[in-house]
Parts: sequence; structure tokens; C-alpha cells
Amino acid sequence: DAINLCLSESQFRTSESVVRDVVHKREAKFMVQGIQQEFAAQESIVGMNLRAVACLPLLGIRKDGDSADILGILYLDSTKAMHSLSGLDQKILSKLAIEAGNVLERVEIMKSIEQRKSLERDLALAEETQRSLLPRQIPELPNWKLSAFCRPTRYVGGDFYDFQVLPSNELLYVIAY
Repeated sequence: DAINLCLSESQFRTSESVVRDVVHKREAKFMVQGIQQEFAAQESIVGMNLRAVACLPLLGIRKDGDSADILGILYLDSTKAMHSLSGLDQKILSKLAIEAGNVLERVEIMKSIEQRKSLERDLALAEETQRSLLPRQIPELPNWKLSAFCRPTRYVGGDFYDFQVLPSNELLYVIAY
């Protein structure tokens, strides 16, 4: 029987120096038969008694030759030396990191689509509210021909107008922009 252990966020620790190096260089780091000299004396490596680390960047989908954003890190470590990773093992981990990055990118795209839809709904409601504030009819007065027009840019504008005919047949109007 395998024991399934879940770490709380406070229990989950990583080698910050390895993660920083992977983020800076934007490439995977595999140290499975001992820690490389440049990292061996790092406080997090010594403190966690690490003997092996594999750390890969999770990159977003590349856009027209631009470098992709780092969306996360795939991080594995052990206090025991691991068997040497074969080329196939590294390819599998690298492919997993690529696919995980693509999934994270798609999740971010879906979030932005949902946010855009929510914004469009809010703007449509604001447009409807603004239209309801404008007069539905323009008053008719002898010797006067009144007309009004308001078209907001896209959804909502800041312009407002209103007319009021006083009992003395005088016109009171407001134009705000």
C-alpha cells in the first residue's frame, strides 16, 4: 500500500536558488546524482538535506517567436540520490512540463475570456442604464423644432441631455458632456 501524504503550503519547501536559476535561464535543471557545486552550499539545499533536484519551467504557448512566459515550475527533490535519469526520463519530464505549461496558458486564456465576457455584460448594463436616463420623447413647442442625438463610444459615454417644458411654455434644457 502506498501512503498518500499531502503537504500543507507551509510544509512545502523548495530550493529557492535552483528555482531562481531555472527562472533566470528559462531551462530545466537536473541534478539527480548529487547537487552541483554552485548549489551544494545553498542554505535551502543544506537545510533540507537534498541529494537530488529536478526543476523545469512551465512555459506558456509561444507567440510568433516571442519567448513564452513562465507560468509555473515543475519541481522534484529528494533527500536520497535518485537513479540516473535516462534520456527518456528527461524527455518525459520535459514533455510533462510543456503540456502543463500549455494547460496553464489555456486556463489563463479561459479566465481572460470569462473576465472579458463579464466586463461586456457590465458595460451592456451601463449602456442600458444610461439610455434609460435620457428622455424618451422630445417636447414639441410652437415655433421650435427640437432634436437630440446621443451615441456613446462603444458602450457608454458621459454625455447627458434632458428637456423640461415649464407651465409658462418656456423650455428648460440641460446638456452635459
